Amino acid sequence: MYIKIPTPKTYTLVWSGKAIRINRRYSIGSAGSGYKRKPILRLTADYRNFLNDLAMQFTSQYTGPPITGPVAVFLAFSLSRKGNDADTDAYNKQVLDALELGGVIENDNQVIFHSALNAGGDKTGKVDMFSVVVMELDGDVELMANLP
Repeated sequence: MYIKIPTPKTYTLVWSGKAIRINRRYSIGSAGSGYKRKPILRLTADYRNFLNDLAMQFTSQYTGPPITGPVAVFLAFSLSRKGNDADTDAYNKQVLDALELGGVIENDNQVIFHSALNAGGDKTGKVDMFSVVVMELDGDVELMANLP
C-alpha cells in the first residue's frame, strides 16, 4: 500500500472578535395566521452578524477566485470567556458557512475533511480568535492498495 499526496495549496485565514455560541444560532418564530400558524426556526441577528463578520475578514485575507475542488479545513479556536467548555466541533458549521459566504470556497460540500482544536483561551472576556487553514486538494490524493 502506498499513499501519493501532492504538495497542496494552503491558505491561512485568521479571525478575531466575539464568537457567537451555537445555541444562539436560531430563534423560534412563527409563520402563517390563525389555526395554520406554525413555529419556524430563523437565524438570530447576532448569528447573522457573526457570520458576516467572519466572511468579511476571510474575504479580506483571501483574494483568489473561489476554490472549486475538494478541500480540507483545519480550525483552531481560542475563546476568551470563562469556563471555555466549547466542544471542538462547536464552530465548524459557522466557519464552513463563512468560507462559502466569503468566497473562499464555492460550496461547503467540497470539504472532504475537517478538524478542530480548542486551544483554550486567556479568559479575559475581550477577544476570541479563530485560525483556519484551507488546504486545496487537487483531486490527486490517491490511496492505493494491492489486495490479493
